[in-house]
Amino acid sequence: MGPLVATSVGDWTRHDGTPMRSEHSFFFLRVPSLQVDFSGMEEFERSLLDVFRWWTPADLRTTDECVLPAGLADLLELLLSGEMPSEPVVLSWDSPDTGTRP
Repeated sequence: MGPLVATSVGDWTRHDGTPMRSEHSFFFLRVPSLQVDFSGMEEFERSLLDVFRWWTPADLRTTDECVLPAGLADLLELLLSGEMPSEPVVLSWDSPDTGTRP
């Protein structure tokens, strides 16, 4: 799939009060196109997603949407420049604006 370049782990609470723990692994892979497979997602996951798209570092920096994990644009710029971290980067689970997961 490509090298593991970052991880992010954190606890949060669903809108219905259910406590959750998320562990994310980020891989770097160049592909010619995007085709998303929803088959492995739980219904709750599908209910939270309304669109998939490619994001440039500039897109990530200038959107009004909350982009998590913090530091994703910086990591993407590093990877696109041809640099690969020697160890996976640990990205912050907290929102850069509020210090909490939205």
